[in-house]
Amino acid sequence: AEILTYAKQLLPHERPRVESYLAIKYGITLGVNGTSQDYVNSGGIIVWNVAENSGFNYNIAGIAKDINSDLYQKQSKSVNDANEVTIGLGVISLTNSANINQFNQDLDYLVWGSNNGTFTAVTRINRKWKIVENGTDVETVIVSIPQNTLTTSFSKLDSEEYTLVVADDLGFGNESIIDVVPLKSDGNGNLTTWYDFDGTKYFTFGKAPKLEDKNLVNIA
Repeated sequence: AEILTYAKQLLPHERPRVESYLAIKYGITLGVNGTSQDYVNSGGIIVWNVAENSGFNYNIAGIAKDINSDLYQKQSKSVNDANEVTIGLGVISLTNSANINQFNQDLDYLVWGSNNGTFTAVTRINRKWKIVENGTDVETVIVSIPQNTLTTSFSKLDSEEYTLVVADDLGFGNESIIDVVPLKSDGNGNLTTWYDFDGTKYFTFGKAPKLEDKNLVNIA
């Protein structure tokens, strides 16, 4: 998709910057899927640390603005798995260039990887993702997953709805879950919702009773 040429041999500290640029732009996992290698920005600062993110080095993808490397990736998904999530800045358009949203600051990165778990479970699927924000603030993104990815192996009742589940740690215990957000169809075969990931978070997909099916008490 892209060929880069240089007038000199790249130094050892320069090569990872080029590789990271290409990996983020095209949704390619660097190195071996599952172990990978560090992703760095144009200044050599690590934006995805494989040691710190051990267990989540599958199907790595990200969005970022990095002027020095001419990287302006506003939506992305891993090329490794058609069932993987797509995340876009504000919206998910037909192409990256068609996404008109803007990052607030240069060197804003949002990078994620999965544990490569299955899409089956009782209340939450076994596949989990870790997502890491670097820079100032990437703000609101749209999270999208193919609808048949969930409906095929993770059925729900008519009184339930699929949800995005966000937690502070990989255990997804009741004390660490910070948000459960309903997913809605985008009309194109995907289930989506918006979210603002801050710092480092974990997310997965589950199901919960629809709000209108809960017993609500009128206290007026």
